Amino acid sequence: MEEKPEGAEVLFDKAYLFLDTNFATMDDLEKDDFLRRYCLMLNSLNVSFKILMINNNQDMDQVRRDVFIREKDGKFSEMVRSFNKYISDRVLEGHSGLTQVRIFVLSVRKRDVGAARDYFRSIEANLTVNFSKMESALVPMDGTDRLRYLYVFWHMGEGKQLTLTWEQMVRKARDWKDFVAPQHVGYFQDEYEAMDGITLQFANRYSRVLYLPHLPSGVNPEIMNRFLSGDYQCSVTIDAAAIPMDAVRKRLNDLYMQVGRTIEKQQETRNRAGAWSSDVSYEVRRQKSEIEELLDVINDNNERMFYVGVYVVINAPTHKELENNVTAFCSAAEGEGFHFEPVYWEQIEAFHTASPCGARFCNTMYPLLTQPLAAFTPFIVHELYQPGGIAYGVNQISRNILIGDRKTLLNGNGFILGLSGSGKGMETKKEITEIFLTTDDDIIVIDPMNEYEAICDYFRGQFIDFSSTSKHYINPLDTDTLQYMDSRSTFLKDKTNLMLSIFSQIKENSMEPEDNSIIGRVVQQIYRGVGEKNFRTPTLVEFYDILKEQPEVRAQALALSMELFVTGAMNMFSKPTNVNTKNRFTVYGMADIDRSQSGMGIIIMLESVRSRIAENAKKGKCTWVFIDEFHRARRFAA
Repeated sequence: MEEKPEGAEVLFDKAYLFLDTNFATMDDLEKDDFLRRYCLMLNSLNVSFKILMINNNQDMDQVRRDVFIREKDGKFSEMVRSFNKYISDRVLEGHSGLTQVRIFVLSVRKRDVGAARDYFRSIEANLTVNFSKMESALVPMDGTDRLRYLYVFWHMGEGKQLTLTWEQMVRKARDWKDFVAPQHVGYFQDEYEAMDGITLQFANRYSRVLYLPHLPSGVNPEIMNRFLSGDYQCSVTIDAAAIPMDAVRKRLNDLYMQVGRTIEKQQETRNRAGAWSSDVSYEVRRQKSEIEELLDVINDNNERMFYVGVYVVINAPTHKELENNVTAFCSAAEGEGFHFEPVYWEQIEAFHTASPCGARFCNTMYPLLTQPLAAFTPFIVHELYQPGGIAYGVNQISRNILIGDRKTLLNGNGFILGLSGSGKGMETKKEITEIFLTTDDDIIVIDPMNEYEAICDYFRGQFIDFSSTSKHYINPLDTDTLQYMDSRSTFLKDKTNLMLSIFSQIKENSMEPEDNSIIGRVVQQIYRGVGEKNFRTPTLVEFYDILKEQPEVRAQALALSMELFVTGAMNMFSKPTNVNTKNRFTVYGMADIDRSQSGMGIIIMLESVRSRIAENAKKGKCTWVFIDEFHRARRFAA
């Protein structure tokens, strides 16, 4: 806030953080639609505003707290260290450990803070809606946030964080500038103590402010991504001031009349010289055409006009590195037609103008319509960074690490797709490992190729081999799901559906309606007394014996059809369960299962998985189910 005489209007500002959105990944039609929405947002602003994008060092200590894996019991410390190194390398290699901050600053002149608050409140609702339409979000800053991001801008590249809060400053009557501003600021002096006038020297770093003296003929909407693609600390500021449209129209009409008078004078001069057929000069005709085009755009497209200044602040720990960074930035900008120049002998003023506050100390600005201004869109790509989540690689556009927590989504399901040999299996095993090390969730893997046996053994899980020669048995008639059912009748209905599915596979879908009734009756008989103290869990052997006792001819046919799977060579599912299906990491190996058993095996396996998920859901525990080579698993079921 400025200090002005009592009763005079004072400059107030309000700052917001805003979220990025996936502009870079849109196709051309989507980008056009997005830019139209962005133009509508700009047209709604009749005040001065700034848009800042800051590339600064990531707080590696915070990254470690957010995403590094912590050892729980020391059993897998080597794996924990390996994964933490992987995450650290991805953070540093991705964008050299830089993080991007987006700030939106509104400023207005009012007589007092109450009037300013009312004004900001009146336009904030509209801004929030417009940002939401662009799949972004506007987050107002409080006093502590303002101090923190002013500190970030003033100490860019130092890797420090401001610990002072707004409440502490007010309670102890401290001047915030003593904590936010650097201790020393001055122009850089060379070994001969000569100042260059274009480089600021802080206590332990160097900075240079560049400005854009004029715009190229065309602006790529992805230009901000190009500006911020370097691996160094920098910020880009778009400083804009809305021009009242009445003043714009009046000025353009005055210019149009001036050009008209110039044309008349030139024509009179040519007529007096006898050059009746000659035309006026090209320069005058071009000026007239441009003014007419501007008037058409303003009147037909509801465009606004702004005064705009573009500033870039580049930082480095040494003067030589600063020169290299400036050269790299200018080369990238010139490749897009932008020719930045340093601000001579007004570096401090330009630095203040580029800062995240409403102050403006440099007036090097040029008029710009809404559409050209919208080309400086500050949106690039949405970052996925959810502390406590899992590392999913590096964003190919921003080159920042992706940390996601699928449990926070409305639908956390997903596919890992890719060409053969592209690393799908490795990515799956990496995700499984991170889940195992960072959570207490249960993990179930359906493994048609038996390639997860090694990782299962490493984490001391339970690998269940589904094959006719296996010594692993799972009893489909186990009663451990009874305690998670609503009632005994629900349990019986569930087991009846299971047996109907099994017989459907055995009989190859040649079931008759009376078969269903017989199976349902047998289920009722084998579970008579279920839930009582001395109840003995049945197996398919008991089911087979009771089925043979039924008087119907169809019952004997059903018993004969299941004989191979009860007393024959394929009796792996007719014995009591002898594996730990409650192990936190369970893998169902399906590679060696006979095709004649595959349908029945899939049903029994899915029943085991389903009951496990239901049990965990009752406990409030998450269950991750991975189906590898799902096309093969589907073929087994078919």
